[in-house]
Amino acid sequence: MNQKIVLLSCCISLSIPVSLFAQGPVKSVDESGNVTYSDRPTSDAVSSTEVSIQPGPSQSEIDAAKQRADQMKEQADQAQAEREAATKKQAMERKATEVRKPEPESVEASGYPAYKKPARPTPPIARPPTSGSDHPDFQPSVNTPRAIPR
Repeated sequence: MNQKIVLLSCCISLSIPVSLFAQGPVKSVDESGNVTYSDRPTSDAVSSTEVSIQPGPSQSEIDAAKQRADQMKEQADQAQAEREAATKKQAMERKATEVRKPEPESVEASGYPAYKKPARPTPPIARPPTSGSDHPDFQPSVNTPRAIPR
């Protein structure tokens, strides 16, 4: 009979949740001023008080926070895509407006452009007058020998 009572009391004690017996953490302060937090007051405590613990967020608050985080991620992805599109557009506009160098007409097997002989300079239209008597500004100097008539 004693065994049945012990067995019955064990079953009952196991079925009762442990949280009913548990209390919040206890803050104990000893004579030296050292603070200890535990599930029960320490033996040498001068004062001990139960510390209240704020409950965590509810499941609905957690779900709402996850939903906000997903919306913010979508907005960030959209902003990134818009930035990449704008950068790509600017690069294409810059490429379209840059001045291109003319391609060489032909390239030899060596990879260098073929040698092209430079054009000859064009001769002047009229030959400049030389200094002398046929020039309109010519003035004979005093020491210039004159031809003596014969």
